[in-house]
Amino acid sequence: MAPLSIQVSGKSTISRHPERAVLKVTVKAEGDERHTISNQVILTSNELHTIFQELSPKAEFGTATLDAPVTVFSSTGLSTWSHNLKKKNELEVTRYYAQSSFQAKFRNLATLSQVTGKLVTYPLVDINSIEWCLTDETQQNLSSESRKLAIRNAIEKANDFAEVVGRAVVPVEIDGGEQRSFQQAVQQMPRYMMQQMASVQGQYLEMSSTSVADDNGALNMSPQDIRYTGSVQVRFAAADE
Repeated sequence: MAPLSIQVSGKSTISRHPERAVLKVTVKAEGDERHTISNQVILTSNELHTIFQELSPKAEFGTATLDAPVTVFSSTGLSTWSHNLKKKNELEVTRYYAQSSFQAKFRNLATLSQVTGKLVTYPLVDINSIEWCLTDETQQNLSSESRKLAIRNAIEKANDFAEVVGRAVVPVEIDGGEQRSFQQAVQQMPRYMMQQMASVQGQYLEMSSTSVADDNGALNMSPQDIRYTGSVQVRFAAADE
């Protein structure tokens, strides 16, 4: 019989609800005196450090306890800089800036809502983003499952083609392709929007995740599922060759 070769791509898509959320915030101030704004940023940063530290109690070996709302957090040191501004009267004045940043991974999303609702009331704190993610174990499991589903999809396609021409095929070459995850994130938002959401019940903001402020000023979020996709290229040959 004439040789037969079929090359198809197999694809898979798996959805999972986020298991973790990474909150990124910045503490920043500007003014005419370096010492004043530096102290303002330091005081606010110390308050945030205390909040995250209390939410991340440590076990014996330094890792967060199994019931800790925050699994890990980090912060940057204080950075300052200045910029010369020219007034209308041609006199230059110096404007000073100070900044620090925090990143915290939340296990408990209800606690994230409470903390976010509290942080938007701080005049020097900007919420940069909230990134939804999965645990490392779940990502590994999804990677394995995604590859298997992609292969099965390729086999189904090849069998469809082979059935029409009256032949049976077997895989002879597999190109592993790639797995990709599509994670939803709340991008940077203007402060006035965040404050509205924390103070007005039923206030909605159009973004990738639905958010609403409750009576206690907590920011309740309903993140979209994370999509995990996989692809593979497979070449099949006739089984009777």
